[in-house]
Amino acid sequence: MDKWIHDGREFNTNSFGKVTVLARKGEFAKVRFHNTGTVVDAIMSNVRAGKVSDPFGVTVYGVRYRGRFDKSIKYWKPAYQLWQNMMKRCYSEKDPRGYFGKALVEERWHSFENFLNDLKELEGFDEWEKGSKDSFYRSNLDKDFYVKGNDTYSPSLCRFLPDSFNKSLGKKGKLGTG
Repeated sequence: MDKWIHDGREFNTNSFGKVTVLARKGEFAKVRFHNTGTVVDAIMSNVRAGKVSDPFGVTVYGVRYRGRFDKSIKYWKPAYQLWQNMMKRCYSEKDPRGYFGKALVEERWHSFENFLNDLKELEGFDEWEKGSKDSFYRSNLDKDFYVKGNDTYSPSLCRFLPDSFNKSLGKKGKLGTG
C-alpha cells in the first residue's frame, strides 16, 4: 500500500485523550489529538495501544508541555532534566525544597521547546553546558541573582551560577534560594 487513504477511526491514548486517524499508509498514520488539534505521524500499532504522545498536550503538574524541539541539539537531554526539576520545584506539592506555592515559572517556559531555545541566551550557559558533561563545571539555574527574592523562573531573570558559588550564597543568605 503506497497511497495515503482516509481512515477516520478514533482511539483513546494513555495520557492525551482521544485521537482521530486522519489517514494511513500501511502501518503509518497521521493522527489528530482532539484536545489540542495537534497532528503527528505515528505507527498504527502504537495508536491502537494508546501510546501516542501529543507534544502540546499538558502533562505533569497541569502546566507543562514538550512542544516540538530539535533533538539534534546536543544538550537537549540535560536541559530536559533541568526543566523537569524546575517545574517539579514549583508545581509539585511533594517537592522537598518547599518552593510549591512560593515560586513559579513564566508561562513561556511551560513549554520545553521554548525553554530549550532560550537557554543558550542565559548568562553562564557555556559553563552549564560544559558541566552537563564534566562535574568540575557544574552550574545551577538561578532565579534570584539579579533580583533578591525573585519568585519567577524566566528568561529575563535567570542565569547559570557555578554550583559552589550558588550554594555559598544560599548558605550566607545573601540572595534568595533559586
